[in-house]
Amino acid sequence: MLTEEIVRTLRDLHARGRLNVREAAGIYGVAAETIRRALRGETWTHLQMRPPKSEEEWQNEAKASEVKLLAMLAAERKRAGAGDAMLEELAESTAAPTEDFMKGCGV
Repeated sequence: MLTEEIVRTLRDLHARGRLNVREAAGIYGVAAETIRRALRGETWTHLQMRPPKSEEEWQNEAKASEVKLLAMLAAERKRAGAGDAMLEELAESTAAPTEDFMKGCGV
């Protein structure tokens, strides 16, 4: 299920080229086309597309969004039985210390 916060996060990640639509669809239990339509603004039309921000603002917000989404993905993969190597790879991609990331994911 999508929420306003999730759609905003997905749009931010997509704008940075950091979103796999199929994976996001699997995480949220919706069709990939549902994600695509939200990204294009065909649905969730009450959420305005964000105006350009300074590079620093963009990076700070996008990084926070990316970390949230990656943490959710790691938790989903943990539930699905993915090995520690996958979780470590996700932790490295967040630029957060692996140990802290793993603790946050309950590993």
